[in-house]
Amino acid sequence: IEDPLTGLYNRNFLRKFAGSLVSLAKRERIPFTVAVIDIDDFKKINDTYGHLFGDKVLKKVAETIRRTLRNSDIAIRYGGEEFLVILPHNDLESAKIVGERIRKTIERLDIDGIKITISIGIADNTLSSKLEDLITKADQALYIAKRTGKNKVVAATS
Repeated sequence: IEDPLTGLYNRNFLRKFAGSLVSLAKRERIPFTVAVIDIDDFKKINDTYGHLFGDKVLKKVAETIRRTLRNSDIAIRYGGEEFLVILPHNDLESAKIVGERIRKTIERLDIDGIKITISIGIADNTLSSKLEDLITKADQALYIAKRTGKNKVVAATS
């Protein structure tokens, strides 16, 4: 359930355990938000500086995400340079604040003289009570962030 490179949870964790968190949030009427995070221009980073440097970037971004979150939040390496963050007890507005805090912290990183930025899409359980739907909605918001300039947080609206 742990990604060997970043130390974050992996997709197996997501499949096995995260769905029950969404069910609990629905049953208890707890606000619940999902954020999909993608490192901007990661392919260019790998192509320019090599895969070992790319791995260093992934580790540093993962560490920064984990440090920025509360203990009750869950960070997952979703695949490649994408991360998924589950924010129980966060409505959309508070999740935007968390997303901005993560984005700004990563924007300030200096990894061997290279600056890194991320884009984030977020969706909350007012849009759906199914985790898969929330991930899809957050992913759609992420693509809007990418298409409209990168290095920003975009919330799903419907």
